[in-house]
Amino acid sequence: MKLHIITSLWPSRANPISGIFVAEHVSALREQGHEVWVTVVSPRKSEWLEIAGVTPHYVRTLHLPVRFHRLHRPINTKLAARVAKWTLPKPDVDALIVHNQIPLGFCVPWWQSKPLPTAVIVHGDNPPLNDPDNAAWMRKHLPDIPEHVKVLPVGKTVVPFLENLGVRHHTVLGNGTKYAEKAAGSSTPKLVVSISNMHKGKALDVLIDAFGLLDASWRLRIVGDGPERRALEDQVEALGIGQRVEFLGRLDREATLAVLDGADLFALPSTREPFGVVYLEAAMRSIPPVGCFGTGAEEIINDGVTGRLVPKRDPEALAAALEDMWEKRDALGDAAREDALGKTWHHYNEQLLAILGFPS
Repeated sequence: MKLHIITSLWPSRANPISGIFVAEHVSALREQGHEVWVTVVSPRKSEWLEIAGVTPHYVRTLHLPVRFHRLHRPINTKLAARVAKWTLPKPDVDALIVHNQIPLGFCVPWWQSKPLPTAVIVHGDNPPLNDPDNAAWMRKHLPDIPEHVKVLPVGKTVVPFLENLGVRHHTVLGNGTKYAEKAAGSSTPKLVVSISNMHKGKALDVLIDAFGLLDASWRLRIVGDGPERRALEDQVEALGIGQRVEFLGRLDREATLAVLDGADLFALPSTREPFGVVYLEAAMRSIPPVGCFGTGAEEIINDGVTGRLVPKRDPEALAAALEDMWEKRDALGDAAREDALGKTWHHYNEQLLAILGFPS
């Protein structure tokens, strides 16, 4: 099949991790024998990386920040979508896959030249769009989604966001993951790894508080960076656990996965996580993950079977879950890997193409 991937997310030299799941999706499609074109649509040009032999085409999209008040809505949706109709490349393909919400994903009738089978993958909510004033405008002005367009949220927690905007969705389809061998684990027991952008919604402060409740045999390695890093480092120092907690900063993809391969357990107590592919990456490696109820972690973790789920912002429950997971790590890890083996990108692509009317 010939497929055109249109995405606002793709690895760049400045941020080689951003959109890596889209790149892995494309790589799997090519491995399965499909021809794939990739177009990155973004208001900012970057040095996009060649992945799996694919060099993406770049299209700049119109974008006004919210400080332009009422102007930003029609320009970022109606006008931007109509401009995209003339600027997007038009390869001769069988289907379109769009990893983008605004201006393309929710505005297909305004830019699509002919009605090809189209999937719109929604990877999360968008707080600015969820603003009551913006949401009301979107409900009034967004075009109706035609039948040939399938809107696919990656998790159940994304569905209320779509309903708030009046966007009809077809079904929930969680992301896939790349196949990996079982991890070797750490040479020193009780090593927990967390991989995350350091924003408040990731709740890394809760993970650090939980570590303050665990004994000195536990260690934590955190991969990532962001605006909360300094506060988190100060928190570690105040708790007196600096010898057990290591901040590794932002690493490239290979280095990040090498750190994950050395883990005994994976922890990310996010309060807002539409899907959380990193839980799935840990599970693939037989590393039991822990996440929170009411988030996308529920799409991946079967509590007590493939990992643990805990209430949001509860360090005591998180510490207790880590202790429990350590005692049951082999059984949890084996079950997690068995489940993850059925959620590779190859399985994902088969489901996606079947939804678009191309069963294998």
